[in-house]
Amino acid sequence: MGSPRPAGFVGDQIHATEGPEDEEGEKTPDKGSPPEAEKATEEDGKDEETDADMVEKLEACLLQALKTRIKDRDLPLAGNTLYAQHMRPCRRAGWNVDVKVAPFKKLSAFLSHAEEQGWLALKKSSADPIVTRIFRDHPDLIQWKPWPKEVTAEAEEPKGTQEPSSLASASIKIEVVWRIGKLKPLLEALKLEGPADGCWTKEDCTEALKSYADSNTLWLKNNRKRIGPDSLLCSLLDSEPQASSSGSGFSLEGLVDHVVRSLPLCHRVTAPQGGAAGGVKCYVRPGKPPVVQVRTDTRRGHHVTLIHGLEA
Repeated sequence: MGSPRPAGFVGDQIHATEGPEDEEGEKTPDKGSPPEAEKATEEDGKDEETDADMVEKLEACLLQALKTRIKDRDLPLAGNTLYAQHMRPCRRAGWNVDVKVAPFKKLSAFLSHAEEQGWLALKKSSADPIVTRIFRDHPDLIQWKPWPKEVTAEAEEPKGTQEPSSLASASIKIEVVWRIGKLKPLLEALKLEGPADGCWTKEDCTEALKSYADSNTLWLKNNRKRIGPDSLLCSLLDSEPQASSSGSGFSLEGLVDHVVRSLPLCHRVTAPQGGAAGGVKCYVRPGKPPVVQVRTDTRRGHHVTLIHGLEA
C-alpha cells in the first residue's frame, strides 16, 4: 500500500543487512588485531571491491535503460537526461547508484567507457556528451535479460514521495496497437522476444522494420530514403503493391502502413488498479478504441454533464 519497507526487503527477496552480533549487541571483534599495514591492505581491498560493484551496477542500469526505456526515436539524447531520467529510475530497488562514487567520477567518463564497450555512440561536447546511436545488435544488449519493472526503484518508491511526473502516470492510457503473430519471422530474424501481450504500437513496428532494413542493407542505392523489400518483408505486406514490383521501393512510413494493415487492430488500456503489479492493470481489446462523448446539458433547470460510450 505504498508504505516504506524495512531494510533488507527488496522486491520479492530478503537480503541480510548486518553481520552477526554478540550477546551485548556489539559486533564481536577479532581476537588478534592485524598490523596497520595489513589493515591498510584490507581496506584497500574493500575499496576496490566497492568500486567494482559500483561499476557493475552502473553498467547493468545502462543496459536495462537501453533495452527497456530508450527508443531510437528518442535519440539524440543528452547524457544527463539518460542518467537522471532513465538509468537511476530503472535501477533495482535498494541499489545505490552514483557515478561520482565509481572510479569514473564523471558521467562523461562513464559514457566514454560505454562507448568503448561498443554499446552506443557519443557526440562529445564541452558541457554534456550526447548519445547519438545505440548498437542494439551488440551481443551484450542482445543477451541482456531485463529485470521486471515491478522491482525497480521507480516502482518501489512510496506513493507519498513520488514526483508529479510519476503521479501523472496514474491516469488511464489508451493506445492503438496491432497483434503481431504474423510478424514472427521478423522477430526471429532480429532475435527479438515478443511483447508479453503480443501487441506492438506503430512506433514499435517502425523501429523493428528500420532495424531490419539496416541490418540487411535494404535501403536503395539510388535513394537512401526508400527500402527495397526482400522476400521476408513481401510476405508481411497486406498485398503486392506496385512499389515492390516496379523497383521504386517504399518509404519507411509507407512500408509500416502496408504491414500494419495486414495485422489485427486492437487497443491497449492501462488503468490504475490497487493490488496489480506496479499499481496499474494493462489489457488488450480487439478493434478500435470506443468513442466517448462528453457534453453539457440542462435537466429540470440544473446543469449536468452527459457522458456517452463509456463502459460502466
